[in-house]
Amino acid sequence: MSVPEGQRCRGKLAIETEADNLLQYIFDVTVKYYLPPEPCEDAKVTRDKMLEYANSKWFADNMRSKMLSCVSNIQTANKIVIEDNASLYERRKFQSQAERAVEDVLTSATLMYRRKLIKSKRVKYIGEQIGHLKRMIQNWRKSDKQRYTASLKK
Repeated sequence: MSVPEGQRCRGKLAIETEADNLLQYIFDVTVKYYLPPEPCEDAKVTRDKMLEYANSKWFADNMRSKMLSCVSNIQTANKIVIEDNASLYERRKFQSQAERAVEDVLTSATLMYRRKLIKSKRVKYIGEQIGHLKRMIQNWRKSDKQRYTASLKK
């Protein structure tokens, strides 16, 4: 995917930069789920807090790992040099895996919102960024198809 010179981001693919920014935001939002709850005197309240802590930490871990997977797949796809149909297929496979991983991040964010673990404005922002990232992946795939389909048939 060629990026106009004025829009390049420190030598990285624009989609990679967007994915890194979303990853950082998810890390910032979920950092509080790694702090253990304050102990209290009532055993039932402490047990409920520990259960909520375990659930929220699991969702935070899931969001982080899926977003890391997305970034990793984008970087791997970008490193593949297109020489034949097999390398094009391999690149498209990693692009598809990145798209699926980013969809899973939105699922986790939605479930966290339903359990009142994350605020609606954060879910809205994550959703907007994921939509933008998915469009970028789809456009990347489309530009690859246009660029390489004709040249590989020769």
